[in-house]
Amino acid sequence: MIFAMQHISHPMPQPKTSELEQRLVVLFDEQCPDDFRLRRLEGDALKQVASGVDVAAAYTVLGGVAFLRMDERAMRSAFERAFSCPGIAVESYLNYATFLSALLYFEESQAILSDLVQRFPDNPTVLGSATEAAMAAGRFRFAADCRSAAHRLGLSDQGSSQFNLTGNPMLPLLLDRLAGDGVDERVIHQAVQVAGEVIRRRHGQVISWVGDFTDAPSMVSMFTVRAEFDDIAKTNLLIADALVEHGLDDTASYLTLSCVRHADAYYA
Repeated sequence: MIFAMQHISHPMPQPKTSELEQRLVVLFDEQCPDDFRLRRLEGDALKQVASGVDVAAAYTVLGGVAFLRMDERAMRSAFERAFSCPGIAVESYLNYATFLSALLYFEESQAILSDLVQRFPDNPTVLGSATEAAMAAGRFRFAADCRSAAHRLGLSDQGSSQFNLTGNPMLPLLLDRLAGDGVDERVIHQAVQVAGEVIRRRHGQVISWVGDFTDAPSMVSMFTVRAEFDDIAKTNLLIADALVEHGLDDTASYLTLSCVRHADAYYA
């Protein structure tokens, strides 16, 4: 259940995938699973917790079920319990960061990923997840650093989509432009958080994130949701108003933020 650039909330199972995790992946693939199967998976995960076998993985599955139900409180509770279990896998932390990103809590997600990069600097899954999440959060320098670390490990030459965007030659040009204009990257990250708050308030969570570069250089960042055109148009107006209210409207020169309908998104 790991962050993916084109499917921000899509789960990826741990290396030794349990049957429960496989079923959760199937439900995520369907995007709108029926409640009967969610309740059945939840019940089986609770039975596994009671059995005392691989309890951390079972709580992680419960966190995924809660996320699909858009029950943030239950999701957080499940992961808190998972983290208290012995032998917790790094993938569980990545799962939690994934869901926090999908809920547009970028500050929390980035804190987890930054810590994981420090603890597991040679872990390709950590580096890939951190790279994509940082791009979505507007932390371009951190994303570039993660990609450089992956490149030193020979990972970024494998054609993985995790490194495609950070491998774009426009990224260093954008970083140079920000530095040359005296723009603190934290302002860009703040703009993403402000936009995220608007999207979360109106749509709950996002389905995916799509990023691309312009020749300026600047970046286009699109968060996809399931909603009608009129609702999305209203969301984008509110994003623009919120950026002005926070004095962040100048960031549009470097990063264009928008909410789009999931079916209409294009993938770089």
